[in-house]
Order: sequence, then structure tokens, then C-alpha cells
Amino acid sequence: LDSTAWATAQERQVLGNPHEVIQGETPRTRDICQVDGAWKETECRAGLGWYYFNTDTQEKLMGTFNLRRGISPLQTELEALIWAMQCMLRHNKLIMVFETDCSNVVKMVSKPE
Repeated sequence: LDSTAWATAQERQVLGNPHEVIQGETPRTRDICQVDGAWKETECRAGLGWYYFNTDTQEKLMGTFNLRRGISPLQTELEALIWAMQCMLRHNKLIMVFETDCSNVVKMVSKPE
């Protein structure tokens, strides 16, 4: 299911290479989704969150979720991105800029193998 959501999100990109990520530049889309995962080694739960906004219409959506803590903070950040992608698809948001504060996630999706 997670890989299906990612693949679907990539197929619906209209312009450019769907795997191309340019750090420091934001493509000219009106739809932005910021994602984050919170993980603490001393806690048994982790938190996921996303915030969507459209820069033209000012439409805003947000989501939070908690789940059993995974094995690493990186796993939690990836879970947050995948969950946000699934939520955006459910809201029929097909062209999206995803923003994260995790450089390792950016590296992973920039060069999928």
C-alpha cells in the first residue's frame, strides 16, 4: 500500500522527472504539504503530522497521527511522508510539493533505487 501510494503520486506528475528533487528551490505549484515525524527513544509512540496549504486560495488542511514507534527517527520521517501522500490523494490533491526538514528523506527520494 505504501509503495502504491508513492507510485501513484509519481505517475500523476505533469512536468519534469518525477524523481528530480531540487533542494532550495520550490517548483511553481500552489499546493504545498509540509510533513514531519516526531520520534523519541524513551517513548513507545511516535507522532506524524502534515500541513497542506494552497498559496492562491488559502485553503488549509492538516493531519496528525500517532503510531507505535519504529526503529529509527528516519523510519518515522518516511512514515510521515508516505501517510501525507496517501492523505493528499484521498483529498484529490494530485500535484503537490512536499517539504520536510529531514535531509535523509530528500536524499532517498531524489535517487530511488
